[in-house]
Amino acid sequence: DPKVAGFNLLYCCGTPDYLLCLCLGIVCVVFVCYWNNTWRGGFAWDGTALQFNWHPVLMVTGLVVLYGNVVYRIPLTWGQNKQPWKLLHAGLLFLAFFLSVLGLCAVFDYHKKGGIPNLYSLHSWLGMCTTVLFTAQWVLGSGAFLVPWSPMAFRKILKPVHVWMGSVIFVLGIASCISGINEKLFFPYSKLPPEAVFANSLGILIVVFGLVVLKILSNPEWQRPEPGPDDESSRVSITARRYMEYAVFFLNVFFFLFFLYIYIYQRHVFYYVLHLFSACQFKRQVLLVGIVLLLCGLFGSVAL
Repeated sequence: DPKVAGFNLLYCCGTPDYLLCLCLGIVCVVFVCYWNNTWRGGFAWDGTALQFNWHPVLMVTGLVVLYGNVVYRIPLTWGQNKQPWKLLHAGLLFLAFFLSVLGLCAVFDYHKKGGIPNLYSLHSWLGMCTTVLFTAQWVLGSGAFLVPWSPMAFRKILKPVHVWMGSVIFVLGIASCISGINEKLFFPYSKLPPEAVFANSLGILIVVFGLVVLKILSNPEWQRPEPGPDDESSRVSITARRYMEYAVFFLNVFFFLFFLYIYIYQRHVFYYVLHLFSACQFKRQVLLVGIVLLLCGLFGSVAL
């Protein structure tokens, strides 16, 4: 019934946990953009310190906020066919992964042009470990849950590990962001200027956002039960489901290879987009980021 479905969606999206998580995520991104735009000089992609400012923005947006809004799911979708939502889940996680990798490119390129060594701090080690685990999680998860010929026994073994690793990567992402903020503000700590107060507030917001996401993950009402013999999804014919799995798998592979090709051979396209975004006024930047995160949060939370 469309009315019942609409009511359920409104109910799920109107729960305090979900609204608080979505709002905190948007506020975190606004804070990190405002911090780098006000006290760090803005954004550019020219090898200077302005390029480095993209690093915290992209990492907080991709590795914490977008990832945190995709790692859980709205109960409304539990009785529906899971395969399209799996594709959406994998696609949004790939977007979060891509933003994280782009954030690493920003800092590595800045270090290379400035003659600064890479991976010299605990923050950088945490960040690299988080990204490596994120890569393994996405590749292994896509291979296990999207590949049509993946054995069911392997899926059952991997599922609890996949869920647990999702929480671990999220916690490591928060730890990386907090240590990065601390590292950036290490020298001004003796005077505690307004920038330090604001950036420390950003760190508190990231921690609170993470606690809300972990609360949602630990809430039994937000954990999808195992499908039973009478579920609607179990009545779908095996042949139709198999064709859908093949279609979803090859579509996912196509988008992955397409983004990989663009990133390797047409990387200037992304740099040009970042350059245009840097040239926008700060209010427009916040508006664009807020709209994207709102849409990603709404779609990502139904992905499982």
